Parts: sequence; C-alpha cells; structure tokens
Amino acid sequence: MKKIKEKLKDRRNLVAFLGILGILLITVGVSYSFFSYSRNGTTENTISSGAIKFIYTEENPGITLEDAMPMTDAQGKVQNDYFDFKVTSKVGSGIDIPYVVTARKTSDSTLPEEYVKVWLSDWSNNEIEQVKKYDALPGYTNATLNIDASKNEKLLYEGIVPRNSNNYNKQFRLRMWIADDIDMNSNNDGVSIYNDTKFTIRVNVYAEGEARSDEDANSRSNANIQSISVDGNNVTKVDNTHYAVSIFMDSSSESMEVPIVVNTQNSNATVNIEKVNSIGQVIKEDGIKMLSTTKNVTVNSGTNYFKITVRPEDKSEPTIYYLTINGSSSYSITYNLDGGTNPSNARTSYTPASSTYTLPTPTKEHYWFDGWYENAEFTGTPVTKIANGSSGDKAFYAKWSEKYFETDSWETIVANVQAGHGDRYAPIAGYAGVQAKRPIEMVVNGNTETHYLRVSNTTECNGTNSYNSNCGFVIEFADFITTKKMKNGDFYTSNATYGGYPSSDLYTYVNGELTTSLLNALPSVVVNAMLDTTSYCSKASSDPNSNNYETSDNNGYYVIRNQKLYLLSSFDGNGASAFDYYRLNSDNRYRYEKRYTDPWWTCDAASVKSSSGYYSSFYTFGSQNGSSRYYEYEYRYDNGVSPAFRIGIVN
Repeated sequence: MKKIKEKLKDRRNLVAFLGILGILLITVGVSYSFFSYSRNGTTENTISSGAIKFIYTEENPGITLEDAMPMTDAQGKVQNDYFDFKVTSKVGSGIDIPYVVTARKTSDSTLPEEYVKVWLSDWSNNEIEQVKKYDALPGYTNATLNIDASKNEKLLYEGIVPRNSNNYNKQFRLRMWIADDIDMNSNNDGVSIYNDTKFTIRVNVYAEGEARSDEDANSRSNANIQSISVDGNNVTKVDNTHYAVSIFMDSSSESMEVPIVVNTQNSNATVNIEKVNSIGQVIKEDGIKMLSTTKNVTVNSGTNYFKITVRPEDKSEPTIYYLTINGSSSYSITYNLDGGTNPSNARTSYTPASSTYTLPTPTKEHYWFDGWYENAEFTGTPVTKIANGSSGDKAFYAKWSEKYFETDSWETIVANVQAGHGDRYAPIAGYAGVQAKRPIEMVVNGNTETHYLRVSNTTECNGTNSYNSNCGFVIEFADFITTKKMKNGDFYTSNATYGGYPSSDLYTYVNGELTTSLLNALPSVVVNAMLDTTSYCSKASSDPNSNNYETSDNNGYYVIRNQKLYLLSSFDGNGASAFDYYRLNSDNRYRYEKRYTDPWWTCDAASVKSSSGYYSSFYTFGSQNGSSRYYEYEYRYDNGVSPAFRIGIVN
C-alpha cells in the first residue's frame, strides 16, 4: 500500500475548488495472471481539500486473481476482485459541485484497449454504469482543470455534490476483466497473445468548476506575515514569530500614539492586534474580533508588548505573533558583521537631532571590507553614514570579499600588499592568512620544476626594523627547492664555520644561481616589488671573524644586507620575533616541518667542533628522532634548501 500512497501524494496538484482531486493506481497485469492487486489492512486512505474527499479503503485479505481467462459479463460482475473508493462531502456549499471519475491508461500498458471491459457499481453491487469496453469509454477533456486530449482521460462517471449537502457519500466499486469475444489463439501459433502483457489504469476524481492547485490551497491557509512597520519604520524579525522595533520618543513624553501596519503574505488574511503585558501571556482565543491590517496603538516609554493574531483566508487555525516596541529617546544601530569586528568606538544608537554619523570600518581576517549595505542581499549602493535628521532603528550588513593568495594574480597581490601602509613596508595583515600556497615553475639545477610559495608572515615592520628578514609580507618556499651542502671541500676541517653563512658555498648558490632562477620565474611586477632584506645570522663562538664580513655590535651575528632571497635564521623561526607561520602553534617546533622530513638549513653557524665530536656545524630546522626542532647538523651533509623573500614598496 505504501507504493499507492506515494503515487497519490505525487498527484495532489489536481486539487480543485472545494474538492479533492486524487489519483489511484490499479494494476491489471497479464502474464498468466490478468488482474493482480493486493491491499492489506483496514486503513481508510484519504486525500482531501475543502469539502470533497476522495477515499479508498484497504481490505483484508488481499485481492489476487491468477491464471485469468476471458469471461462473460455475468461472470465479471460477480468476481471477487474489485477496487473500492468513494467521494464524500460533509461541509455544505451554496452551489452544486460537479465532479467526474476518469480513468487513464498508463504508458507501459501493452494489452489492447478493446480486450478490456470495465464496470462501475456501488459497494452493494448495484450498477452505476453499464459494462463497457475500455476503448468505448468517451474521452474526457476540461480546459478549466487543465486536462487536454493528450492525457487520454476516459470518462467513467459524472456526478454532482448537491448544494447544502452536509453528508454526501457516493460509493464506487470498479471491476475489470478480459472480454469473452477475444480469440485467445488468434496468432494460430499455440501461444497466448496475453502472455507477458499488461493493462494498467489510473483512476482520478476531479471536481469541476474553478480549478485550484496546491499553491492556491496553500495560499488560502497562509497566515504568514510579510512585513510589519511601526510609525513608518520597518520592524526587525527576531525569529519566526517575534518582531521588535525601537521608536523615538521625546524625552518629555510618557506615551505616544503610533500606527502599526501588518502586511500578510495572503492579502485576504485577517489581523487582530492587542496590547498584552508580556510575550508569554496566555490570551483566550474565543471571540477575537478581526481588525484591519492597520491599527493605531498607544506606546509608553520603555518596553511595550503586542500580540498579533493572523487568521488565514480559509478560517483555519490562526498563527500568533508578538511585537516588542521599545519607546526610547534614541534609535538603535545594529551591525551584522558576519564574523568581522568593529572598532571599539562604534556607536550602537543615535538620535534624530544628532549630527551626521559616519559608519565605522570593520575588519575581518583574510577579507576585504566592501562596505555597509541596508539589506542582506547587498543590493543598492553602499551606505557610509547616517544623515542628520534620520529616524528609525538602523540595521547594516557588512559585505566582504576574500583575499586569495592562491588564485589572485600577482599584480593583484602586489597591489594589495602595497596598499594602505602604516609605513612604506607595512603589509596588509592577513592576506589570505599565513599557510596560503601557490605553485611556481622555476629552473633548479638545470631542470624545470614546480615548487610552492607560502605566505609565512604578515606582521608589519616598524620604523627600526623595516629591512629585517622577520617582518613585512614574507613569502617562503613551502617545500625544498633542492638539497645542498653548506660547504664543499674538506669534510673534516674544524674551521668550516669561520665566516659563517656569508662565506659558505650555499650562500653563493642562494644569492647567485637560485636568486636568478627565482627572478626569471616571477613576473616583473613581483621582481620590482621585492625588498632588499637584512638577515642577522649567528656565528660560531670561536669564529675569529677574519673574513671581513659585517658583524653586529655585540659581535655575535653576521649582518647580511641587500638580499633578495635569504635563508631563515633563529630570529625568523623562534621566539617572539618569529614569522607568523611558525608562531601559529603554541609549540613553535611543530611548524618546522616541510614537504620532506629531512632537516633544512638556516643561516646560523653553530660550532667549530662540537663537544660530542661532530665537526663544524650549522643549525637546521626539521625533524630529528620524531620531533620537530632547531638543531645542529654537520656542514658536510646535503640538507634541504628552502629560502624566503619579501615584497612591499621599494624605496
């Protein structure tokens, strides 16, 4: 029976004026079994709308006719296989309601229509319509009900629900059988022409007259509010049944009369407006007098509650709404920030007499602010201020557009980074967020390879460190470009750290061949925006600094200036001055891993010879014994090379 209910539900768009127009599927199959249809239980199944109901009754046991053969009309009329349904009306109408019962053959029927006979009786087997062959049934069309000839409806019965009829009940019983004037072996091949064929019809009941669709029926029962205004101000919808608004009252007034206008989605719905003590107050519904959609009410200073009762056009159950009106000497300002943050001085109210108020500029990480709008759809033009003399509560919606480092053009990225600086090297904080990546093709060791650039820092530089490696908009390689030794040559010399990174073979490679490859791979707009960067790289404590490289005042660091591409130092990856990327985690060490788990070089020299017997070492970031850390590695090993560069406004 479930299958039949679903098919009925699918056809509820046949509902007509004061009537139901429903659909029943009766399956008549021919394959050693002509009429095979099962119904279980005693549930009364109903489709209804308004006054008329179309009902079919399930009966037990199920009805099954097997190995059916042609039969006479007398045999067909008394067979125990039939389908019962009825049309009822218990609500009197001032007009007669015509209706029809029709049948429609389904497209998968293969038995010829002239082979099938149908007969309608009541549930006591009293004849309602004479026996007819299906092909002899008159066709039925009705433009009002949108039934055209292409639907191939056949008319089974025409009836009328009389006006003022409070208990109309018409019962129908449908039987079908194979006509007995059919030659079962007309093909003369000894095979029945009925094998593997079937005949299926749908039974429909239509009430004639004005057709109503599901949309029409839903509209008649619609008690929804489209909008409410109070004293000309649109009201905010708090939830499905609660609205709220603040109105301006002169500080000397204790009360004022204002109009409430309620617009319902169905203009024929009726509205009642009552002042109540609270939203939770229980109101007796009996005897409510319906009022127009506009009512003047008295509002006191403070909070006022109103109950709005909307009864739908079909007079079914009403929907209850509540309206809160705050009588105030100022209007509220509501900001819908969608995850953004307003400045702390953003105002949340205003008065009509106040001067023009310029709306605040909010911020949202990884997004551009595109302006305030007065609707959530962002239609119209952006709003920048509340003009002097304005009135009513105001609600504004922040529009945002995402900052995409991954997909923006390099021209867009450079323009965005260079715009709005506190000083000439201050980047736009949070462009796409650190960790955003994009691919780049470049020549490495003679081969064209794809590598990935990552945003690793967006913290602004201040006036004293504008050239430093660990501030500004830093782009770092997210993987290893290659693996190299820090120094080539004698693997066992104890003074390989002398001169630190500036005297190493890796420095020559990074600032020579690798920088050239990167500059060739990047568009000119990026190359022109690359900043000269200064790194502070540690030197070994025993380094006599005999290589004439610039060192810091305390003689603990090599100062390496004018680099386009540079290796990270402990400053960039450790402590408070580390890149934003490495400080994302409370334990900085867990940001050291890259595409490979091998260590990758920093520019920090470690020791001439370690206490554990290792030869000259430099520091690396990476994984060691399952832990991400900053640790020494002998210069003679091939470790990862993964440098960084900065972009900004070039002096």
